[in-house]
Amino acid sequence: MHFNNLSVVEFNNIIKNIFDSEEMLFNCAVVGEISSFKITNNIAYFTIKDEYAVLNCVLFNADKEYKVGEKVKVVGRPNFYVKGGKFSFNASFLISFGEGEIFRRFNELKEQLKLEGFFLNKKELPEDVKNIGVITSSTGAVIKDIISVTKRRNPNINLYVYPVKVQGNNSENEIVNGINFFNNFNVDILIVARGGGSNEDLSAFNTEKVARACFVCQKPIISAVGHETDYTLIDLVADIRASTPSVAAEIAVKESKNKLQELKLLYKEISRLVNNNLSLLKERVEELNENINSLMGSKLIKKQIELNKIKADLKYAINTNVNKIEHLYESVKNKIEYLNPEIIYQKGFVKLIKKDKKITSIKDICVNDELDLILLDGKIKTKVLKVE
Repeated sequence: MHFNNLSVVEFNNIIKNIFDSEEMLFNCAVVGEISSFKITNNIAYFTIKDEYAVLNCVLFNADKEYKVGEKVKVVGRPNFYVKGGKFSFNASFLISFGEGEIFRRFNELKEQLKLEGFFLNKKELPEDVKNIGVITSSTGAVIKDIISVTKRRNPNINLYVYPVKVQGNNSENEIVNGINFFNNFNVDILIVARGGGSNEDLSAFNTEKVARACFVCQKPIISAVGHETDYTLIDLVADIRASTPSVAAEIAVKESKNKLQELKLLYKEISRLVNNNLSLLKERVEELNENINSLMGSKLIKKQIELNKIKADLKYAINTNVNKIEHLYESVKNKIEYLNPEIIYQKGFVKLIKKDKKITSIKDICVNDELDLILLDGKIKTKVLKVE
């Protein structure tokens, strides 16, 4: 079989010549609905669609803007950009027919869901979040961003990912299956996320099936679909809408600031390491003993000497490590005691509270102010007679 070897520019020029030579395409009229429209330097870049396909269009010398969902007739001809290898429809002019059928059906669905109460009664996020379910693509920047933000804010959070298609065939059903799965799984919060894209790319999140699955889910849902300016039905039904997947992770995961808890976890980890090291050392000594018992004569004496040296070295190493660990334990213990507010009160200090706000300066107190004095075993209410 013989193949013609063409360069990229040669192939692209062949494609362009096909379009430029076909007279039937010189003055076409294509009808569809506007799905995106943007004007830059009097050049309009827009997309029209029907239920089965989309068409990227360009209009030079644009003097007005068309709304998303508007049905239009676009008159012009196809064009293939050789250098960029891109196809577009160069429009000469547009004729509007008002609201399109696809957009009208979408608005009717949105209004129906609104009347059924889908956009009300938002669930509160739980205070103590340990497990988070994430419904998104298993590859790409979205899941990486969510993992990065979560682990940075609280490394003790467990993330469970249900991988789905976020656009294309069967993506709607996969998203619904993911929501239903986590509704019966041990997670505290759900995040449904995908990156930015066109209205067509986000269409799986604009369906009635996804909206209803989100509405009946018993777990709080954070939606993070598209860019900040993109809004889909799942954004309206979800309990919280985040502008990006990273922001969704920040909302779901409270930053760990409990130093006392961190110190306790550190002490627990130190104790675990000490016990593991001692167990390993013990196993090593027992192994050496067994080896020595199997030897006879001079070898036995030689091994006994080696064993004694090893025991001495081990004893020294254990004592050294224990001293270090005891010192670290005392340091951790002192830090924990330092953070204990009862120690402060035992020294005779009190906390001044004015209208539930902690007072740290004389400037915050006025004559006749009512103050709460917090002591170790109770509270005193007092009134200021004089400020010096």
